[in-house]
Amino acid sequence: MRIEVRADNTVRIEGYVNVVERESRPVITPRGKVIERVESGVFRKALESGTDIPMTIDHNRERVITRTGDGSLTLKEDAIGLKAETVTSDAEVVKAAREKLIKGWSFGMKNVIDSLEEREGKLPLRHIRGITLDHVTLVIHQNPCYSATSVEVRAEGEEEIEERSMPGEITMQVEAEKKKPDYTKLEERLKKLKGE
Repeated sequence: MRIEVRADNTVRIEGYVNVVERESRPVITPRGKVIERVESGVFRKALESGTDIPMTIDHNRERVITRTGDGSLTLKEDAIGLKAETVTSDAEVVKAAREKLIKGWSFGMKNVIDSLEEREGKLPLRHIRGITLDHVTLVIHQNPCYSATSVEVRAEGEEEIEERSMPGEITMQVEAEKKKPDYTKLEERLKKLKGE
């Protein structure tokens, strides 16, 4: 994750929310404890649905910071995985970035299409073949757990939302604030030259 704090009091954040075709650490899922691998193309297909995907703080759907629907959040799958880019002036995010409190990305998925591969002497390998991408989130106040499953009650009824986080390195760049030149001494000299 790369975080750039700008002089105009905005923050630009970019990085990979999840990497495809790579085995995860052990995770607890509705299928039990497994190793997961998100197949290439899963995020691309999810994004092609045209669903407006929000970026939240700590999976709190009441703290939507940016979203794909208005162009303030860009999500795309490339050869590495699901890449996110956003610029925000949200005061909490700016403060957390300045204080180096942003811990990483996470995302929520539902309607998971998968298959389970049993392996002798190892945890089963869960192949993620399709999802509905529910949201992406910045982890600030919570400790990023790699996996969690929660049941949310929404207007449509209960939905099982699986949450995943992407551990990784965070790099910070803080743009220096532009200071206006101080002309006080120059003005004093001009006054002396004029005899004022």
